[in-house]
This record gives sequence, C-alpha cells and structure tokens, in this order.
Amino acid sequence: MFFMIKHKCLIVNLFLSSLWIYSCSLSAMPHWQQESYISSSFLEIALKREYSNHKKLNFNRWKRPLKIFIKSELGSADLQRRLYLVQAEHLQSITGHSIYFVESEAQANVTVVFTSAANMKADILKHVKIKNLDEILKTAFCLANYQINSKQEIVRGLIVIPVDKTRQDGRLVECVVEELTQLMGLPNDSELVYPSIFNDRSIDSYLTGLDYLLLKIAYHPKLKPGMTDSQVRAQLPSILKQLRSDGEIKQAQLRVLSDSMKSWVGD
Repeated sequence: MFFMIKHKCLIVNLFLSSLWIYSCSLSAMPHWQQESYISSSFLEIALKREYSNHKKLNFNRWKRPLKIFIKSELGSADLQRRLYLVQAEHLQSITGHSIYFVESEAQANVTVVFTSAANMKADILKHVKIKNLDEILKTAFCLANYQINSKQEIVRGLIVIPVDKTRQDGRLVECVVEELTQLMGLPNDSELVYPSIFNDRSIDSYLTGLDYLLLKIAYHPKLKPGMTDSQVRAQLPSILKQLRSDGEIKQAQLRVLSDSMKSWVGD
C-alpha cells in the first residue's frame, strides 16, 4: 500500500517536473518562434496593405517567375545590379520561386529604378498611378508597388529608390532588401511585427528569422493566390507544424543568414 502511494507521488512529481520543464522551454523560446505569433504576423503582413482602407483583402503571390530589369539613372549601375543579384538569390533560395534578370524593360515584369529624390515622383508616375502619392512620399524612403490580375496573382512590380537620399541616411542596402522582399507578396509594414524589416521602427536592415518564416509560409504549396483571410487561417496550423518538424522555426535565425545580404556586406 505504501509503495502504491509512493508510486503515485512519483508520478505526480514527474508530471509536475515535466510541466515545469515545458513551461521553462516555452518561456525560453523567443516570442517570434511561437506559432501563434508567427500566424498573427503573417496575417498582418500578407493580408493587409500599408496605404489601403480595404479591410478584407485576398492573399497575393507570384505564379510566374520574376523578371527584373534595373534602370540606373543615378549612382553605380554595377553596384546596384550586384546588390539586387544578392537579394534576389537569397529570396529565391528561401521561397523556391524563380527570379532572374533581363536586359530590357520590355522583357521585364519587375522594374527597379535607381533615381534621385527630386525625380522620384516623376519616375513613379511613368510606370504607375498611385493615389495619395504625395502623402506617401512624405514618409517613404523608397517605394515598391505591385499589380495583380483577376486571380490575385502578382503580375508586375515597380521599385523606385532615390540613391542620394538613401545613401545620405545609410539606407540604400535596407531599401534593396525590404522593397524586393515586399514585392514577393508581403506588402504591409506593421509595428506589431518584430524583429522584422517590415517594422518601420525596427533597427533591422536585413531579413530576420521571422521574415524568413513569413517568406516560407507565403510560398508554401498549401497557400494559393486569391485565398481569403479565413482560408489562409485554416491552413496556417498545418503549415507551421511542418515548418517546426523540418526545424525551420528553431533554425530560422541561422538559416536566414545563408547567402544573405548581411553575409555579403559582412555586417
């Protein structure tokens, strides 16, 4: 009888110890590696738009490869092309989606314009009409814009970077990283998401472990362009389960550094 009571106590103690260990492991886990936080961050960045009043938006993503043309009107064209090669290769390695470069704007579905602050508005308007552009340019260092088709697939993109302004503020590389990443289908900026390049108050100039996971989710085969908020939400648990099983969540901060802009710059 004593043995049985002792045995029950042992079981209870082991159970309590397991709970304590589990609780400690959760508290030791960075907030951005918790699945609930990853899910809410993805919905915030992928299903909302920084300058839109629409509350219900569909998920957007490229189906066709990105074909990038770089139009250099100011600064070193060789450096600018190299920066985009590094970032494009990094994004392609994370998402598995094809990105390559073309030699003329006619061949491209993504145009990157390196210009001056004085000519930024005019260069934008050559390619796309944007509502409230003057208001946007009061706070925007650089700009990315994409267009979608009836299936909510991204079909064309534009990036405009004022070289003089961004170099003066030390944000040229940051603009290259952030704008091409947003063009992949993660268009929103939010102070609710950190650490991330999608947070304007963040000090991050390069992709973080959380950004890596958001890109992985965006190009997961379970998601399709045109999905509603509720449809995306329904798929996230199984996507995150797979990512954790594959070690992607635990190793995200290490894996995001592989062939990254940060590694290339040597920062």
